[in-house]
Amino acid sequence: MKSSCLLSRTLSVLALGTLTLTAFAQPANAVNEQSHQAELQHGAQQRAKERQEIATQRAQIQQRKLEAEKECWQRFAVESCLRQVRSKAREQDTVLHERELQLNSAERQEKAAERLRTIEQKRNEKRVPAPVNATSRSQESGAHPAKSQADVEQALSERDTVAGERAAAQAARVQKHQADTASRELTEAERSAKAQKDTQDKQKAAQARRANKANDIANRKGVPLPIPSELPKP
Repeated sequence: MKSSCLLSRTLSVLALGTLTLTAFAQPANAVNEQSHQAELQHGAQQRAKERQEIATQRAQIQQRKLEAEKECWQRFAVESCLRQVRSKAREQDTVLHERELQLNSAERQEKAAERLRTIEQKRNEKRVPAPVNATSRSQESGAHPAKSQADVEQALSERDTVAGERAAAQAARVQKHQADTASRELTEAERSAKAQKDTQDKQKAAQARRANKANDIANRKGVPLPIPSELPKP
């Protein structure tokens, strides 16, 4: 009888200690959660700011490219000038594109880590303090580890799937960007070639007109004047 009362009191003390530790841990967890959310928000704001900066720089590159192309059309070696201008613009845009890829990669990693953290947090919330007895301990030791491992494996599988889908989407965007760039360059090259051919045709036509005019003048100078019909012919 005494041993039964002693065991009951011991279990009560353990339960009370567990509840006390949980009560002290809750404020600390709340502070940690607020700090974590603030850190996530700060990271998102930094990425948004850098993306805006990239967009501004890309617009400036495009504006400088258009202005340089206008200057190229006023020069003699138009094609060479245009190639240099567009090559320089592509190099500058490649640097910005690399920065975008780094931002996207960091964002994907952060979201995957946040998903794992959320799953782990939900798993921990399910561990509500229960009366300490042999049955509950056996159930916890038999059920929770297997469930925890399954949750982690599922989270890892989802993360890999999401990462694969985003990588494929990013590759498709890069491929489309390259195809669009090649198409624009081809169109610009065709337009440049047509403009150059038109210029050459105009120059040839002007030369032909000058040559015809010179021939007409020469012919008029070399032809003798007609003899009047009243005068005797020699």
